Amino acid sequence: MPVRARDGQLLGALVLELRLPYPWRKIALQLSFEWPILVLALGLFALGSAAFVGWYVTRRLSRIARAADEWRRGDFSHLIDDRSRDELGYLAGQLDAMAGDLKDLLAARAQLATLNERQRLARELHDTVAHHVSAIAVQAQAGGVVAGTQPERAAEVLAAIGVDEGTSDVPREPA
Repeated sequence: MPVRARDGQLLGALVLELRLPYPWRKIALQLSFEWPILVLALGLFALGSAAFVGWYVTRRLSRIARAADEWRRGDFSHLIDDRSRDELGYLAGQLDAMAGDLKDLLAARAQLATLNERQRLARELHDTVAHHVSAIAVQAQAGGVVAGTQPERAAEVLAAIGVDEGTSDVPREPA
């Protein structure tokens, strides 16, 4: 702070310096030689706890990842089966339930695809058979119409639908 005379002339400056020790330095000076051992022990405990928790969580996450890989391949029999009551256990239970639902859904989807294919084949077979039966009926009617007037032509029409005098399974009445 500047110090001035009554006439305003600068006489000097007042400097106040306050030195306080840092809190850690004060604690270090007050403690005995055991505090570094205590800090080292706490550090080792923290590192060990972190390593254990990391290993424990990593192992559980690895089981979840392995199950997800199996599910991706279509094998829903592989379950996580984590019975712990924390967040990872809850997530594992939800994922196991989802795998069961997906298995049921895929089975229903396969069954529906089979039914759809059967229906498609039945429609196709029905359409094909109905067409052929209809064509045979028309040819047989035409053969019947021309049988009385043109027997040779009737034989040609009946031969077109597979009826031949020598190969017919229908018993003929004597003429």
